[in-house]
This record gives sequence, C-alpha cells and structure tokens, in this order.
Amino acid sequence: MLSQLFTPYDIKGLTLPNRFAMAPMTRKQSPGGIPTPIVADYYRRRAAAGVGLIITEGTLPEHPLAAHDTSIPRIAEDTSDGWRLVLD
Repeated sequence: MLSQLFTPYDIKGLTLPNRFAMAPMTRKQSPGGIPTPIVADYYRRRAAAGVGLIITEGTLPEHPLAAHDTSIPRIAEDTSDGWRLVLD
C-alpha cells in the first residue's frame, strides 16, 4: 500500500508526480511582508526533494488590521518581486 504514495495523482486537472503534500512552515521569514531568498531557498529544497505538492505559507492582505506582525508575507503589489523569487 505504501507504494501508492509514490504514484502520480490527478486532482481537478492538476497532475502531481506523487501523493506527498507539504504544509507551510516558513513562518516569519518575510520582513516587511516580502518573501526573501531564505523563503525561496526553503521551497526550492522541498521541490528538489520531490515533494508532489507544496502549499505556501499563509499570507495576509495589505491591510493594517490583517495582523500586527510585519514578518508574515503579504499579497500586495509591492511584494510581487519577493513572490517571483519564490516561484522562479
């Protein structure tokens, strides 16, 4: 039965190479809400190890009441370069 974990899996048109999914765990590594090279490297290592699906950490909208912690990544126009680094 464990061998099924290593087989491809299709979910709503997305084909995963295996059934391993990794939850987000890079909390508080984005000063000013912008993901850094540390965040990008964290996700790169997981992808290189063959994880089938990587779920990025929680993000916040750009609103002062979203959270008081500025090291949690944001989704906003001025954070796009940081997220591009993660995606690349």
